[in-house]
Amino acid sequence: MSSILSDTEQAVVQTLTMRLNEKQALLFLKQNAIDISRQTYFRHKKKVESLKWQRLMHIAEFFTDQHFQKIDKLELVEHLMWIE
Repeated sequence: MSSILSDTEQAVVQTLTMRLNEKQALLFLKQNAIDISRQTYFRHKKKVESLKWQRLMHIAEFFTDQHFQKIDKLELVEHLMWIE
């Protein structure tokens, strides 16, 4: 699934998920080859928070597409079983 977030923004989401404080978050990012300033961290954090609904819609669309693909495959398999 492609994301609407950059790699850095996805890493910031990980820091938020782990509930890291600012110092811990910057250290975590640095350990993961993302060396950014405090200001840049908060800029990415603000963007991530502002994109919550867009991310949710993106995920919902992906799972809907995936669900229909699985249904189509199942119907094809069932059809092929009746032919043989």
